[in-house]
Amino acid sequence: MRLARKKRWFALAAVLVAVAVSWHPVGRVAWAARLAFSLDRLTHDLSNGVERRDLAVTDAKADRTGDGGRTYEALYYRPSGTAPKTAVIIAAGLSEKGCHDPRLVALARTLASNGLLVVTPDIREFREFEISAEPIRQITFWHGQVPSLEGGAGIRKVGMAGISYSGTMAIIAASRPEIRDDTAFVLAIGPYFDLIGCAREWFAAGSPDEWKGFYPQRYYARWLLMRAALDMLPTPVERRFMDETVAALIATHRAPAVPPGMTPAGRRWHGLATVRPGQTDGELATAIERHLAAALYDDLSPEKPLAELRCPLFLIHGAHDDLIPPRESVELHRRVVGQGRAAHLLVSPLLSHTQPVEAPQTFRQKLATGWDIFSFGYRLAAVMTD
Repeated sequence: MRLARKKRWFALAAVLVAVAVSWHPVGRVAWAARLAFSLDRLTHDLSNGVERRDLAVTDAKADRTGDGGRTYEALYYRPSGTAPKTAVIIAAGLSEKGCHDPRLVALARTLASNGLLVVTPDIREFREFEISAEPIRQITFWHGQVPSLEGGAGIRKVGMAGISYSGTMAIIAASRPEIRDDTAFVLAIGPYFDLIGCAREWFAAGSPDEWKGFYPQRYYARWLLMRAALDMLPTPVERRFMDETVAALIATHRAPAVPPGMTPAGRRWHGLATVRPGQTDGELATAIERHLAAALYDDLSPEKPLAELRCPLFLIHGAHDDLIPPRESVELHRRVVGQGRAAHLLVSPLLSHTQPVEAPQTFRQKLATGWDIFSFGYRLAAVMTD
């Protein structure tokens, strides 16, 4: 387990090293060596919860008033003593700690120490595991706030990045008319294209062999979608019970028992949330799908936004992703390239969805993997610095 934690985000680190190698025509080797060393230390510190407070980085909190008078907050990081030229907005994704997650803080500080202005929005909806289109508005908002941040006046390029669900949110945000011509790149790690198709797999019965004493990872997405559809339940008692059930499952994989007097509808929802692989309630799953398709899925689909994207799209996906299959990034890539625009895809055998994979590789396979990572990173560096 310690080894797995230490190697977390290995593929992303490798891409960043490749970016470093190709960053500047002059001094690129020294710059690459410095970043490679800092990323090697980062993997060690991530395993120990260290946030890299020793780096020459200035961090600050920003709050701004957005549409409707709501206050938006973000943490941002900049290199001490130098003026950054490129900024990247990194969406934290669905996590109870949001932008305060020590892993994200460590990554942001490492990137800032190597010359980037890094903005990590504190999106309440992500921290509360809420599936909605609201984060798109907030990611877009912080793009426009970069010049107002300390160290942001000299920024020439702004890019977007997101992981998993927030990767697709970053793509949609970058297509918005107010910022699409001023966005230099989008980097999405493990995003989805067809949310309905993914949802059908998340609700599917699957195989009993998936049960290893705990729920498989796809149940995490099932629970989030069920929570987004709780308005289907007719009474506040049912909705409150299922909200508590889903929250407990997300946090501990253990659900509260069904209380006496619970309605048949509440019991049925509880059953769909807790049934082990090999069984499902197809009728209820279909009803939830139809409800969300009408109320939510269209706002979260990247299909139309892809046609409005103006910047290069960079996609990283784990070849062994067991939550969002790599075909989703393959399809995103196919759509953008088919429209005659730039997209670059890296399907890595080193990753599942959130964890590294230590699959054995031959020497030739290792060379091919290394070359793919370098090529991808080289192209990303070009749009970040040209």
